[in-house]
Amino acid sequence: MYFVGGVISVLLLNGQIGAERDLLNWVNDFIVPFPFYNQYIGFHPGLKLLCIILAAVFIGGYYYLSHLVIGKKYAIYNKEGRIRLTTMKYNSSSKLRSYFKKEYQTFFRNPVYVINGLFGIFITPFLLPLSFRISATAESIEQIRTLVSAPEFSFYAVLFAIAVIVLTSTINVVASSSFSREGASFWIAKIIPYSLKQQAFVKALFSTSISMMGIIINCFIFKVYFHYGLIQIGVIALVGISFAALWNLIGVWIDMKRPKLEWTNETEAIKQNVNVVLSILLCIAISVGYFFAVTKMLQNGFPAGGIITFLLCSVCILILLVCKGIASHQE
Repeated sequence: MYFVGGVISVLLLNGQIGAERDLLNWVNDFIVPFPFYNQYIGFHPGLKLLCIILAAVFIGGYYYLSHLVIGKKYAIYNKEGRIRLTTMKYNSSSKLRSYFKKEYQTFFRNPVYVINGLFGIFITPFLLPLSFRISATAESIEQIRTLVSAPEFSFYAVLFAIAVIVLTSTINVVASSSFSREGASFWIAKIIPYSLKQQAFVKALFSTSISMMGIIINCFIFKVYFHYGLIQIGVIALVGISFAALWNLIGVWIDMKRPKLEWTNETEAIKQNVNVVLSILLCIAISVGYFFAVTKMLQNGFPAGGIITFLLCSVCILILLVCKGIASHQE
């Protein structure tokens, strides 16, 4: 859609006349209200090309993952798929839904998993306002709230919030112990009519849904306590969820390679699991790399839209690469 808008803008600048110009103006007026269209038009041509490539990769990745996770018989993005869905309504959703329900029940029925898995997700968001409440005065907090809404500092406030969410979401033991928690019952996962690759994506989906709870709490705190704007919260949530999905996929991928299946109690599957440590260290290393990249872009005067586009595009590409690694796993 945005690519079409760019082409129409070029045609309008080339001096089209009469009915052709009226048609182009009508189409242009239809496209302009789309979110971030004006920012897209102002991008460097290289960034526009990157957006187009990302859209193509995303569509291709969607088709591929739909076949892999849901199953070739049950893909629902074409007319034939919808016809099959009506005749095979139970089978089309039972595997994905049942396995997701199994993950939910296995996790929340065990107090050890709940305490160790949710502690970092639900406690860390409250540490930031608590630290400000302890170390800063009321006047300092008001000054921070003023800076957050100031146009010249609002984007830096968004980057700060994104950094907080990205770093805190790296400490997520739910994904990096997903296969290890199976323990002695792991043999069941190998014989059920749902491949390990498909199970891995459902586990990543479950752990990402858990991470999203923490992101929602973070966004609520940024809105209520620091008085962030709705657009700022939207950008923070979008980028934060993208990074959370990447961290969870990395955790599942690492634990999928060499799960810790021999343990005597559930605590060992999480606290004494080297996969959890490797996942956290790798995610932190990637976060540090993004920190230096964004710092360099700010020093070179990149616009705010360009930096956000870089973050989203690069994270989506990394997500697809990790998905490819999971899909290529030899069972």
